[in-house]
This record gives sequence, structure tokens and C-alpha cells, in this order.
Amino acid sequence: MLLVAALAACGADPVADKLAEFDPAEAQAIRDDFEREGWTYSEESVLGILVGERECRQIRAALADLAAGSPVDEIADHLDEVLVVQNEVFQPDMAVYFQGVVDELRSGSPTNIQEYLELNCEYVQ
Repeated sequence: MLLVAALAACGADPVADKLAEFDPAEAQAIRDDFEREGWTYSEESVLGILVGERECRQIRAALADLAAGSPVDEIADHLDEVLVVQNEVFQPDMAVYFQGVVDELRSGSPTNIQEYLELNCEYVQ
């Protein structure tokens, strides 16, 4: 959060910078969905959806790699980077949650990450 405040004070737009990492058409489709439903939205909410969908794809791919025999530590290291580190600035609570999930995976239990996928990612392709 401090980084976001510091960047905002310097005139940088951290949300726009983060949105630039995604396909503009995908971001616009989310905006269009909000407008079609008559909902107000912010660029932060668009970013949140894009990040969540990316996390779902990464979790799905990681579990497929795990099922194919990839080493647990390798998968956990990757998920630590994409789920924990990348959430520390914008969604610190999610970073803490994912840290626990990755730690459980590292100890041999993929249950919570599978449950997260089932509960939060069924609509994500």
C-alpha cells in the first residue's frame, strides 16, 4: 500500500501501469460487461478481475503440471511468485492467504489450492 501511495504522490498511475500488462481487449470486455449490467466500476475493479482471472489460469496450469509429475517445490516456487509476490502491493490480504496455500502445497497438501480453484475459477477459461 505504501508503494501505491508513493507512486500516486509522484504522479505515476500504478493501476494504469498494472492494467498495461493485460490485453486491452480483455479489459474492455470487462468494462463493457459492467456497462451492460448498468453497474458502476473503477479501473481498480477491472484490474482486480483481470488479476483474478490470471491467477485462476496460473493455478489451473500449476495443478496440471503437478498432476503430470512436476516437482512440488518447483510448482510452489512458481505460485509463490505469481500469487504471493504479485499480490503484495495491490492485495496484501490475498498475498497472506496465498502464502498459506502455497506453504500447504509445499508441505504436500494441494487441497486448499484445489478448493480455491473450484470456488473461484469455474467461469475462467
